[in-house]
Amino acid sequence: MHQNNRATQLTAILFGGGLLALVALMPFYSAAGSAHNAARLAQIPLFLLATVFLLTGNRACWARANALKVGALAALMLISALHAHQPAAAFRELWLSFSLVFLTLAINALQKEVGTEKILLAIVASWFIYEMFFLLAWTASALNGGVGSFWLMVPGFDNPRFLNHAQTPALPLLIGIASDPRHAVKLRRFGWVTAMLSIALMIGLASRASSIALVVSALAVAVLFRRQGGVYLKGALIAAIAALAFYFCVFYALPLQLDAAVMTAQHSKSDMVSDHSRLFLWKIALDQLMSSPWLGVGPMHFADYVNLRAAHPHNIYVQVLAEYGLPLALLMFGWLMHLLWTGIRRRQAAGGQLSVWDVSVVAAVFALAIDGFFSGNFVMPVSQVWICIAIALFAGGSAGTTEPSPAAQPIQPMAGRLVMLAFLAVQIWFSYPTAKEYEMPRPTLGQRPPSPASEPNNPRFWLDGWL
Repeated sequence: MHQNNRATQLTAILFGGGLLALVALMPFYSAAGSAHNAARLAQIPLFLLATVFLLTGNRACWARANALKVGALAALMLISALHAHQPAAAFRELWLSFSLVFLTLAINALQKEVGTEKILLAIVASWFIYEMFFLLAWTASALNGGVGSFWLMVPGFDNPRFLNHAQTPALPLLIGIASDPRHAVKLRRFGWVTAMLSIALMIGLASRASSIALVVSALAVAVLFRRQGGVYLKGALIAAIAALAFYFCVFYALPLQLDAAVMTAQHSKSDMVSDHSRLFLWKIALDQLMSSPWLGVGPMHFADYVNLRAAHPHNIYVQVLAEYGLPLALLMFGWLMHLLWTGIRRRQAAGGQLSVWDVSVVAAVFALAIDGFFSGNFVMPVSQVWICIAIALFAGGSAGTTEPSPAAQPIQPMAGRLVMLAFLAVQIWFSYPTAKEYEMPRPTLGQRPPSPASEPNNPRFWLDGWL
């Protein structure tokens, strides 16, 4: 028994450390060449650690009703993959998707074991590290007469929008940490500084979809949760005003005084208004759905059509429709909407026990779901991990408790372990070719010859994302 407890604690330490490392190292992925590819490679050990973590202790117990729904979805996904033009690529996408689900379950279990405060400290610390690294890099560049464009100075990401995708679910969490009086004073101050700096970076990057998602999500929780939602909205406004002041003073006025490069967001008009590209990509996705409405064209197979715009449609909802078909999309989104509404109702029923933190995790889920209408946040590796963190915290919210219904009784632990052991073997199987592909000068899926260097990057699994 003692050895079993030690093994359980060891897996918790290893998984928690791996999760912290992946998010804390965000500014350093560029050092390996493509930040997107480096982050994708970094997901592999984290996925393995998450599954091993769930296998130890009693973490493999699943609610019977949820297990049945997941089983039905998994069966439809497998059928769609078998039906795909390139099954190997389709199954690689399934490996990635299920690994993200298991990662979410593992983060939820980790929160219960180590406590929410440690998770919150890790969230704030990881973003503070990124922001400090950005400020140091910008200061060094500005004082040496380097470029002053935010667009060209985003460490750890191949495209500034990829940073915005990660900020979208994280920023509501930072605001919740800062605004909740139940948290320690030092943690709240740390949260205020980090949230303010994060918004300042978004201002400089002229973030569009993320800004819309964050504003709409803040207004939504203010309507749904009234008092505590109002506190969250007030905190968001204070952080935004402070960020505007910081941006003007530090990135504009101070450089002028020092005769250094002024930090700006240099964009063309087409950069700022790219809805024509979105409509073009959505039409391709809908055409693919019409060509195979029941099973879709196959997981990841939007990238099988080389359109020279993007290997994903910048909309997770039409992406699922196109790649998996109408039946799976209706089942998946219907079930997820049910889980979301259940979580909201549980928090509304908590009354005076509801905290600002509980409201902030709802705002994070709203924001990532809204951002998914316009962007590739569900495709990029770093934002995928932050989405998993937000959803796990939403599922493990502290507000309200309910007695489990008979349908929610757990299945036998042994059955859950057998499923996870089988999936661990699948993860190991797919990890090897992924690592081998990363060794290529320009990684591509399945050793495909890379696109010409003159073509723009079209990320999906790798930065060169075509099948």
